[in-house]
Amino acid sequence: MQKDRSSRVMALVALLVAVVGLSLGFAAYSQNLTIRPYAKVGRDADTNFKVQFSKSPTSFVPGPIEPTESKSVGGATSIEYTEIVSSGKTISDLGATFTRPGQSVTYDVYSYNSSTLPAYLNAVVFNEIGSTGKIVQCTPGTGTNPEYVAAACESLNVTVTVGSDVSTSTSVSGINNHVLASQASEPVSIKIEYAADGAVADGDFTVSFGDISLEYSTQD
Repeated sequence: MQKDRSSRVMALVALLVAVVGLSLGFAAYSQNLTIRPYAKVGRDADTNFKVQFSKSPTSFVPGPIEPTESKSVGGATSIEYTEIVSSGKTISDLGATFTRPGQSVTYDVYSYNSSTLPAYLNAVVFNEIGSTGKIVQCTPGTGTNPEYVAAACESLNVTVTVGSDVSTSTSVSGINNHVLASQASEPVSIKIEYAADGAVADGDFTVSFGDISLEYSTQD
């Protein structure tokens, strides 16, 4: 009898060991492996993006630009020469002294892309003068009637033509597919005009224009 009881106990113990062994056999563990990619891309010194105004279509050449004149019959135009600054980013002092309607001056320069990247023209922006909200502002000289000057001022205009497909006298953005290749140029024409049918003031007055920006980018 004692022997049978011992056998049953041993059998039970053996069963418990088997169950524990079975449980351990089905235990599961998990481990997440994380991958964090990283890369840094630097620009080569030769690919620095640079588009500049230039006198030459084949390289960056700063210097004075002599405009071409369009005169009305019997009229004269006094030219103020312009100078491309050494940085190549700005054309300063574009202007003329007009004596009557129908006169204009045109400055022809180039946008030159000296980088190894293509440049896309995305906008031509006519900026206002200070906070006046105007891109053209006329100031009467001594003894000149302001009302006549205001009427004449409406007849003065600046037109910018870039390449062969962008010509504008007001701001324009969203220009598409206008690309300037690496080590290449495109013509830029700036025309200041006193319209032939423009009003005439009774004396001298000066005219100020806001800056005009050509916005090039590496993305279209």
